[in-house]
Amino acid sequence: MTRVGLGLLVGLGLVSSAWSHEVGCDGKPVPTNVRLSCCGAADAHLLNDTDWPLPHEDDQGDWHIVVDGHEHVWSRNEIIPSSDGCYWGFWKSYGSSMAFFCLLVPMDL
Repeated sequence: MTRVGLGLLVGLGLVSSAWSHEVGCDGKPVPTNVRLSCCGAADAHLLNDTDWPLPHEDDQGDWHIVVDGHEHVWSRNEIIPSSDGCYWGFWKSYGSSMAFFCLLVPMDL
C-alpha cells in the first residue's frame, strides 16, 4: 500500500471516529457540547440491553455499567442527561483494559 493510500485510510478512520455520534436515537442532531466532550476520543455505544447492558442506578444515586467484565461507576453529578431519551455509553477498548468517558442517561437532573 502506498503512503498516500495508508494516510487516506488513517484519516478516514479518524474522521469517522470523531463524528461517530452525530444523530441521536430519535433522529435529531446530537448537541454540540455532548459531541465535543464525549465523542472525540471515545466510541459511542447505544445501550439497548441487547448489544450492551443498560446502566443501573444504586441507592446512593451512583450509576454503574459493566462492559466485557469491566465495571465503571459514575456519581450522579457526572451523568449527562440524554437529549434523545436513550442510554449512551462512551468508552474505548485497549486490549484487556477499557477507558470509560461519558454516560448519557434519559433523566431529569
